[in-house]
Amino acid sequence: MKKKKINVLNRVMDKVVAYEEKRSSFFLWNYRLLLAIIILCIIAVGIGLYWELVYRRAFDLLTLFFEDREIIAEYWVDTLGMFFNEVPREYIVYFGMWVVIAIAIMMFTKPIREKLRRIIADIAKLRKNES
Repeated sequence: MKKKKINVLNRVMDKVVAYEEKRSSFFLWNYRLLLAIIILCIIAVGIGLYWELVYRRAFDLLTLFFEDREIIAEYWVDTLGMFFNEVPREYIVYFGMWVVIAIAIMMFTKPIREKLRRIIADIAKLRKNES
């Protein structure tokens, strides 16, 4: 009776590679989606801040800087102080909060992203060797 040689290793490796590809792509897709949502929130807060400043006519204070050099030299601190007093604090808090969240997500996921980058590079090498 002749024994048939079965190569189990290739089948198992194909399943492992498929699992890692699915897992990696799922994580990267979710990561990119989350960052896109956070960036859209930052843009929305920035646009809201801009329109609030336009509504309050806060940019009119900055026109002093374009009128006369002596005015700039003498009153620049007062003008900037008044401008920053016109900025709504809640927009600054929201803007800062979203920026901190984005930075925290990028920092905490960096080791995972580096690991996935290596896994994807290994999978690409494996695919190249197969073909």
